[in-house]
Formats: sequence, structure tokens, C-alpha cells
Amino acid sequence: MCWSSAGTRRNAASPPRTWGRCPGGCGPVRPARVKDVGAGCTFSAALRQDGTVWTWGAGANGRLGTGDNNDRNTPQKVEDLTDVVSISVGCYHVLALTADGAVKSWGWNGNGQLGNDSLTDSNVPVDVQQLEGVAKLSANSYNSFAILEADNVIELALP
Repeated sequence: MCWSSAGTRRNAASPPRTWGRCPGGCGPVRPARVKDVGAGCTFSAALRQDGTVWTWGAGANGRLGTGDNNDRNTPQKVEDLTDVVSISVGCYHVLALTADGAVKSWGWNGNGQLGNDSLTDSNVPVDVQQLEGVAKLSANSYNSFAILEADNVIELALP
């Protein structure tokens, strides 16, 4: 099942006009191969079962992770990002946890929510600094959180 706004962006954050089977499928992200999805304020992300992440929608501030800030009407693979086991999508940024425990982030970084000791936006995945033993990630509008295996919660932001 997928949705469309009759020729405009396929975006989970926008109200759909039609529901059902999309003619020709849903592009490179097929529902049977998707492990998780998330919707930001103006874009969407999907984690495929093969550990790749695909994004589409508005690309401002690098939130699509495609190496530029261009809008995309169809899902695009986030390059150089493999073995992802979970994602969390904030309003303008994305967090990804890899099988080896690394955390990657990209998009708007006005509050330091990318966790890379910077306030600079990134249009490609960057390493989140100083995190080990991450069990789960949570992104919201302007913050990012990591739940550690030891049941501690850490906020990713600059002081």
C-alpha cells in the first residue's frame, strides 16, 4: 500500500488524496521490503530490510542525506550508509543506528541535535560522537535522544 498526491511528492507527512495501489508500484521502496518508516515535517524516510535508508520530500538543510539540499519526489538511497537496524525521524533530521552500534545523523543541526559537536547542518550522514552501547534512538522536532543498553538516556545537543 502506498499513497500519492496526484502527481506531487509522495510524502507520508502530507495528507494523501488517494489510497490504494500506486500504478507501477511505489518506486524503489516496495512495501514488502520496508522494515520501518518515519515522517518528518516535510519529508519521509524508509529503512529497508537490507539495511539501507531511502528518503524523499523536501531536501532543505540536508534532511534527505543525499549530498545536496534538493527536493526529491521519489525515494532516493542515502549513500555510504549500510547495515542500519533502526531509524528515528525528527522534524528536519534523521538518526540511524547501525548493526555495529554506530549512530549516524544528518539534516538540520541548529540545536546540535546531530550530536557531532557542531551546529552545522549536514546533507550526508555524520558520526554521532561519544556514544556507546545504544539500544534505541528517538528524534523529535529539535532534539535527539539515545537510550543506552544500561537504561540511561542521553540527549544529543550542545550545552
